[in-house]
Amino acid sequence: MVGVSTDPVAVSRALAQRLHLSFPILSDGTGRLGSAFGVFGTMGPVDGHSVFIIGRRGHVRWKRTAFQTMHVPVSAILAALRALSGR
Repeated sequence: MVGVSTDPVAVSRALAQRLHLSFPILSDGTGRLGSAFGVFGTMGPVDGHSVFIIGRRGHVRWKRTAFQTMHVPVSAILAALRALSGR
């Protein structure tokens, strides 16, 4: 798991420490990665909140965008992972 944020590195680092996150958060301050995934600029000059599951071969297997609610339910992510793994 990797998070990506347009926030400054110090902001992401502080959030990760406060929430005890154990995965890396990449900085996408220019929006280059978000643009490649079609989510940059959907909420003004920031990335829209979204989750992508990328397969072993580098293809997007599942995605959920949440531009309005700014929340992708963990239950939806877990259900997608189960479906993709055949469980």
